[in-house]
This record gives sequence, C-alpha cells and structure tokens, in this order.
Amino acid sequence: MKTITINDIEYPTYATVEEAEQYFNAKFGSLWQEVENKEQLLVTATREIDGSDFQGLVLDCDQVQQFPRVLCCAVLNPEETLLRCCCEIASAFSTMNTNILATPGAENIQSMSVGDTSITFKEGATIETDIYTSIAKPIIKKYLGRWLRGNIRIIL
Repeated sequence: MKTITINDIEYPTYATVEEAEQYFNAKFGSLWQEVENKEQLLVTATREIDGSDFQGLVLDCDQVQQFPRVLCCAVLNPEETLLRCCCEIASAFSTMNTNILATPGAENIQSMSVGDTSITFKEGATIETDIYTSIAKPIIKKYLGRWLRGNIRIIL
C-alpha cells in the first residue's frame, strides 16, 4: 500500500508525489510542477475515490482502501488506472476556484418558477453537497466507471 506522510502521520494513497511528478512530466499543459500542497491534494483525491460505491467486495476485510476488490471471482487492482485517476483529481483540486458555490441553497438560486416548478441555479452552483465530490465524480467515472456500482457489462 502506498502512503504519504504529512505531519508524521501516514495516509494511504493511490499515487505518491513522485509518481504524480512522473505522470505529469509527460502530460502536455500540466501546471503540476507549480502546485503547492501536493501531498494533501493526493490524499484528498484518494479519499474521494474511496468514497465511491464500487462493485464487488474488498479483497481483505482489514484493508483501508477500496482496491483491490473481488468481483465475479476475479481480483480487481487497476493500479495504473487508480494512479492516473488520483493524479487527475489532485490536479483538478489544485486549480479549482474555491469561490464556487457548493450547495443549492437560496443564495445559489438565480430564478424560480412555480407553475410546473422550475429552478435555475447561478453559474458554478452545484447540487453536490461537497464541492470536492462534484469535481471528483466525473473524473472517477471516466477512469473507474466500469467498476462503479450500477454500471453493469453484459457479455453474451
């Protein structure tokens, strides 16, 4: 299991800072070299991945992360995909606008109609309860979508 140490505490992660550096060195247009708090970003990205609802069961009841998993008698441990997903989420977090409205409260509503009920939210507002989740969710779906619960492949 990969870990990152912050303030003498080890946190599980799907990508180390060194792996993220190597990943982004080959990515055109990446601003990762200028990012501060890389450790915290990667740990937060890992937490978002682990907060997702995946198919199958964890391989070991004592493991702290969602992967490896067992699905249909096969062990799933897509390490390279997890690394890319973790790095992309961390990068997205590093560039996010913290002024984005995160909850659909009254201050986020642009307009409302009563007949046939219509609500329009301000630009940047999201119905996610957590701005980090709203940013991470599409990236997780892109990289790990085939293992998310509710995504079923039928082979005939």
